[in-house]
Amino acid sequence: MIVVVIIGVLSALAIPRFSQASKKAKKTEARLMLKRIYQAAQICYMERGGYPPCDEYGRRTNGGWWQFNNASTPNTNWNGKVPGATVDPPSGLPRFTYVIRNSGATFRAEAWSWTPDSYDGAMVWEVRDMRIDQDGNITYGGAKPTW
Repeated sequence: MIVVVIIGVLSALAIPRFSQASKKAKKTEARLMLKRIYQAAQICYMERGGYPPCDEYGRRTNGGWWQFNNASTPNTNWNGKVPGATVDPPSGLPRFTYVIRNSGATFRAEAWSWTPDSYDGAMVWEVRDMRIDQDGNITYGGAKPTW
């Protein structure tokens, strides 16, 4: 009986720490992917005079936004070949959908993990959305973006 109680106490102490470490890892994944997208966008800007997706003259194409993946499926649909830039997929299964929202003269990329958009969205609910702007500033939190 004492052994069962000790195991229960140790489990009660370990589970919250594991949960916090897991959330931190998911935030780090999103932050690193947004930095990769940002670096590719900066290269595109230097080569073409506009942020992706843009044509050879730096004009917006595809409505001005680009979706890398749909995280409702386990990393089977990564589209990292943005016009003017290439971004490698995250290792393992992505927990976020990554998009470039603004392009041309301005830039903003986002990672979001809401339940319908992520196959494990319930696990990353508290991570919320992350954004990176053309200056490389990363913010997160807030409401689900509306298209």
